[in-house]
Amino acid sequence: MAKRRGAHDRAAEIWREIVADAQDGIYACEQLAIHYEHRAKNLSRAAEFAQLALAKLRRQRSASRDAYLAARSTRLEQKFLHRIARLQHQMRVSVGLAKPLALSRSTGES
Repeated sequence: MAKRRGAHDRAAEIWREIVADAQDGIYACEQLAIHYEHRAKNLSRAAEFAQLALAKLRRQRSASRDAYLAARSTRLEQKFLHRIARLQHQMRVSVGLAKPLALSRSTGES
């Protein structure tokens, strides 16, 4: 509700409290990753929460034999892996370590 009202900092406080919860911890980590990426502009903190969500998801999946949960977990895992890769790329770009765009070759005309 806090997020919908625009109270993003309050929502982040609530999500930090929920992170340890077995049921809602993965969702809280995802929301914190989004918050730190888009609102707080702290990419490393966003990546930390995305990685924590991924670890929680993998632990949950390994502890379950539910086929539905396994399929859902696989989709979520791909989502978190994509987010982590994007955040890592953004961090490299922000410190100037990203590969420059390839320059087109000259045609040999002088």
